[in-house]
Amino acid sequence: LGIAWISTSAIALARVVKPRLDIQALRALFMGSEIRSPRSMFEGIRRMEFGERVVVADGRLRTDRVWIPYRTRTPYRRLNDAAQDGISLLQRSCRQLQLTSSPVVCDLSSGLDSRLVAAALSRDAPAVDVTVNGSAELFDVRLCLRIAAELGWRCHHHTVPPDWGERRWAHFQRGVALSDGELPGHVIDRTLYAKALLVEEGFGASVGGHLGELFRDFFWQQEFLRIGRTS
Repeated sequence: LGIAWISTSAIALARVVKPRLDIQALRALFMGSEIRSPRSMFEGIRRMEFGERVVVADGRLRTDRVWIPYRTRTPYRRLNDAAQDGISLLQRSCRQLQLTSSPVVCDLSSGLDSRLVAAALSRDAPAVDVTVNGSAELFDVRLCLRIAAELGWRCHHHTVPPDWGERRWAHFQRGVALSDGELPGHVIDRTLYAKALLVEEGFGASVGGHLGELFRDFFWQQEFLRIGRTS
């Protein structure tokens, strides 16, 4: 017999059960900038992984996996076949997103992954909305503006305001809260500021390539605006 605590927030749960900090998780946070599942920043509080489900029935609790985020390995005889398969998956995902969360805005930078996503979105919507953050002198900003101008895309360029030093703390705190303390505030505060501006501009989803060099099975990222979740 016992009590199982289930929450969408490790921080909220920790305020109730008051666990100790997980030293290994904190090392990962400060040395690698993030805590990876199934660890949380607290001892005894476990994060669910992709596709997991918690079921409570007849006084018992179980965890099972209902879907797997990785595709079954498929052998290819030619590199071009593998590339075409990947392109079709990307285009299908972008098409579904445009149908369910329009209007969509796409990050665009010098990275290959963000340019692939923008190209896939443009297949069914020639007038693509793209966004980039930072000062006008940055290479990513200059490249995004040039690509948008050449292709007739609408570019949404955002920079932090002159009083960012005064306003940053609120975004820093919100970043820590939304990431359950598993991302440092300085990693996400500018992103939250820019995403809030995109919400005000009326976009239903913000997408972009993300960490392609680390997570090659996840070629695009969808931001669920207003609730701080990513999948």
